[in-house]
Amino acid sequence: MDRVKRNAEIVALVKARKMPMRKIAARYGLSTQSISRIAIRQGVHAKALDPNKVLASKLIARGMPLTHVAETVGIDYKRLRHLLEKQGVYKVPLPNGTPWSEREVRILRRDYRKPGRSLRTIAAKLGRTFKAVSSKAAQLGLSSPLKFRASSANLGRTPKLSDRHQAEALKRLAAGESYRAIARSFDVHHGTIARLAR
Repeated sequence: MDRVKRNAEIVALVKARKMPMRKIAARYGLSTQSISRIAIRQGVHAKALDPNKVLASKLIARGMPLTHVAETVGIDYKRLRHLLEKQGVYKVPLPNGTPWSEREVRILRRDYRKPGRSLRTIAAKLGRTFKAVSSKAAQLGLSSPLKFRASSANLGRTPKLSDRHQAEALKRLAAGESYRAIARSFDVHHGTIARLAR
């Protein structure tokens, strides 16, 4: 297909506005920007390329994400966002969601220092996510109490053998009994007994 004929078909499709620009672009193997450049060069007014404002605003009012609206209307996401912001239809959401109130910050400062309170408990109390609470605490420079940090550092697996059983196993090893025989009597893996001997 020669270029002149292709461009004429593209212009006719753009003028008819029955097919989204992305579909026209896909049909001819071009980008949407190329389609719009061809249409403008052929004398189609630039406003004819703008999205259907009514459709876009209706879709946004229904709660459809802007990326989906851009795809539906057949225009670049950034361009659509810019146009809708200009018209006042689309407001850019705050990056951090809802701002923290003084009361919430006060509760976070008070409860963060208490050893018995976990971040998940505080998050549930404030109605925020765990990540939001932990990042706010870091932003405020809060640190957990030393007593709590010391106890959490020693967390780990509980030993399979009590201190008394460990001492008995070491005595039997010194007497020359095998790892496997001792392990069978305590109902543990022989590797557990071998680790005691190290």
